[in-house]
Amino acid sequence: MRINDSLSKLTLRNMCAGQTERAIEIAWRNIGLTSCDASVIPGVAFFDSLVRSVTSPGQARSPLQVTQILGNLFFFLKVWDPATLQCSTTTSLSTLASCATVPFPDNLISPSSRIKLRAAFGFAVE
Repeated sequence: MRINDSLSKLTLRNMCAGQTERAIEIAWRNIGLTSCDASVIPGVAFFDSLVRSVTSPGQARSPLQVTQILGNLFFFLKVWDPATLQCSTTTSLSTLASCATVPFPDNLISPSSRIKLRAAFGFAVE
């Protein structure tokens, strides 16, 4: 049990340090452990951390890179915390979109990908 607790702490430390992709790698490797799952680290925490990381000053990324990073996050969340992506109706927001503390990074994604990714994460499609 102590090891699992350490894994959650390591995952959270990586997220706080802006190393969300590393945190996702740790989470993937330990996905079956009960103290390192969505009840401990919800999907919205990964989303917020990742968006903060790609929008931080000094993080020059192309629209293609940001699209790939968000696509990878989406597939991770489909396994890690699928409930956070679900919308109760076709016009409602997902739990992730409702609880995110950062806005969707529209300005970093090409218009053609933006609509698909906003819909995939359960944000309103503009």
